[in-house]
Amino acid sequence: SLSNGAVYADLDNDGDLDLVTNNINEPAGIYRNMAESLTKNNYLKVHLHGQGGNTYGIGAKVIIKHKGEVQVQQLMPTRGFLSSVEPVLNFGLGSQPEIDTLILLWGNNKTKIKEHPTANTVLKFRQEETLEVTNCLFEMIFKKQPPFTQSIIHL
Repeated sequence: SLSNGAVYADLDNDGDLDLVTNNINEPAGIYRNMAESLTKNNYLKVHLHGQGGNTYGIGAKVIIKHKGEVQVQQLMPTRGFLSSVEPVLNFGLGSQPEIDTLILLWGNNKTKIKEHPTANTVLKFRQEETLEVTNCLFEMIFKKQPPFTQSIIHL
């Protein structure tokens, strides 16, 4: 077949991403990902609810840390011209049953930290339930000084 478009989403809610293709002069192709039954790997899904007109929380970043390993994703569901994917962040965890820390950074300098979330779950976060990011929080997250600090100069 000849495909000119595709989208991925967890159609069967099993933690892995399935594929749908838009085929020319043929029905759409729907491909079920069987990774959950073949590999027994774990996942973590993050569903965001932003404030105001940004109800999906587009632009928010999620960082997960486990035993020195770090994964980062930013919610940007647009893909090409008039295309989009489901507004959910999917993290593959391999054989890990949990992670050490999940850090959620919203676009308005607010953050949420969740310690030891369990694998194979969907975590839901609301932007109004978060705190303001401070320099000491930045240092805790990234283990270094922030690249810019605010200085007031009186002339």
